[in-house]
Amino acid sequence: MALEDEIVAARRRIYRDGYDMSLGELASLYERGELIIDPEYQRLFRWDETRKTRFIESLLLNVPVPPVFVFSGERGRWELIDGLQRISTVLEFMGILKDSEGQLKERFICDGTDLLPSLANKFWPLTEDEEADDSALGDEQKISIRRSRMRVEILGPETDADIKFELFQRLNTGGANLSEQEIRNCVIIAINRQAYREIADMAVNEQFLDLVNVGEERLRRQYAAELVVRFVAMRHFNYQPGMDLHEYLDKGILAVARNQEFDWVSERDIFSRTVSLLHNIVGTSVFRKNNRWSLALYEFIMRGVSDRLQSGANIESDWLIERINGLADFEPMRRYSGSGVRGTQRLSSLIPEAVKYFQ
Repeated sequence: MALEDEIVAARRRIYRDGYDMSLGELASLYERGELIIDPEYQRLFRWDETRKTRFIESLLLNVPVPPVFVFSGERGRWELIDGLQRISTVLEFMGILKDSEGQLKERFICDGTDLLPSLANKFWPLTEDEEADDSALGDEQKISIRRSRMRVEILGPETDADIKFELFQRLNTGGANLSEQEIRNCVIIAINRQAYREIADMAVNEQFLDLVNVGEERLRRQYAAELVVRFVAMRHFNYQPGMDLHEYLDKGILAVARNQEFDWVSERDIFSRTVSLLHNIVGTSVFRKNNRWSLALYEFIMRGVSDRLQSGANIESDWLIERINGLADFEPMRRYSGSGVRGTQRLSSLIPEAVKYFQ
């Protein structure tokens, strides 16, 4: 197929409309339940107080803001997929943002900025008594925020489902402080919320966190969840030449998430048993090489040991320790786990050896 034909065919899979709306209109849609902000997304992506304040400052200064993207879903309701923090910040500032239990979240109060130092401690008044407070935002400022306009791009229900998830990743990848796994989490939620919760539950297994011990910052950026995704993908989705590492993880975990028959109870059990065995027999150095975290060891050991456990074969403590200590002299491990080895090369060349090594 020629490039132009491919472009035309792909465009037909996307139904898109859009128009400008005021923030007041969007806030009203949210209050009526016609604009959905998934609480799971709120937990994944969260601006700090400084970024929230700077966005309110931008609205007051009439600085243009980027468009937001929504999916038009059942009964015509919109689900916000890009622009989450911008819209959430305004709703939280207005005191109308709700949490996952449907309860109003605590109202956001601004800090000061270089351009607007008097913005410090300003809040959106919710009652007549609050309006008399010196720190309350004035009517002129409230009207200015409500009338601020932004473009709303609408992906209609006719848009191909796979294309929606592809667009979600493209819109959010490259945003400030978003990791590949944070993006991946939201796509998983959109496909199969239960799959996301299973992964999230495995990612907080105490023995697992003890073994990986990768630091608070990486954990905050969902690295533990990424390691769980690697475990599941490696066991249920064969690496295909030509994929980059994150493309493999995306396709692998999404294939699993789309499988309504996937046995998450069994998967969680084998994950827990593998982690417990390694924790109790080998200890917290199991995924470390020269006292440094080794992703290659994690992938190899988790894949090989979990397969042996699932086969029903017995694993003696001395045998397991001998096998893991022997990895230092295992030629494929030395060849494909050093610096400069690409993740795709490791997946295609080293991981297939794991099952045989622990047989």
